[in-house]
Amino acid sequence: MKKTEAIALLTKVKANWYRQPVDELTIAEWCECLAQTEFEDAIAAVIQLRETREEPPTPGMVTNAAREIARRRFEERRLRQRKLILVPSADERARCKAQLHDLIEVLGKKMVGANTQETADEDDRLRIVAQSRGASWSGV
Repeated sequence: MKKTEAIALLTKVKANWYRQPVDELTIAEWCECLAQTEFEDAIAAVIQLRETREEPPTPGMVTNAAREIARRRFEERRLRQRKLILVPSADERARCKAQLHDLIEVLGKKMVGANTQETADEDDRLRIVAQSRGASWSGV
């Protein structure tokens, strides 16, 4: 928060609590304490404190209340944000598992060098299965 904003906040506190002192040392303390606080959060904190306190708040009270307001705003925003990672359904996982199993089986046979009629039949079977599932199978 800028110094002018801290002074404006202290003025708002003074308007709500007439006993709040406003001298040079008080202004300096408020500026120092609120340096890392967002002005909008601090204003909301003063409004919140106005409803619950008879005595003027300290700058530390305003800072803590402003941090709580900022934390709640962040949590609300985080909860509204759509998650980027979508977990696949059980059917989708089973389909991928079957495709992976079929692929590993074919690759295993190819690696061993068993390029026999059985392997060719397996390639045809996998091509048919892949086409029925909407994918393409080119063999290895």
